[in-house]
Amino acid sequence: MSRIIKHNQGMELEFEDINTWEDFELIANILENKVHAVASKKLDGPYSRYWNFNFKNHSFELRHDDFEGNSIKVNERSDANILFLDDLANKIIIEYKNH
Repeated sequence: MSRIIKHNQGMELEFEDINTWEDFELIANILENKVHAVASKKLDGPYSRYWNFNFKNHSFELRHDDFEGNSIKVNERSDANILFLDDLANKIIIEYKNH
């Protein structure tokens, strides 16, 4: 249902089955109300969305692209961020299944 991809400039958590525009709203709601992440910037366009969040000393970006779906990106590759993204994915998936 999700996978972590390492890039040269960070890592990205991709949601394979939670990929629509409406799912972005649900993920953002889970992040704000269940995980208690704080949104610091919200950019919405006609085909994509980029919202920045802060949570427990981590900064990350929730993204939606109509062609690529929903993902969460961190700018630094590290073991700590792998654990963070894995934990975040588990929390989001559990809440998504319970909605």
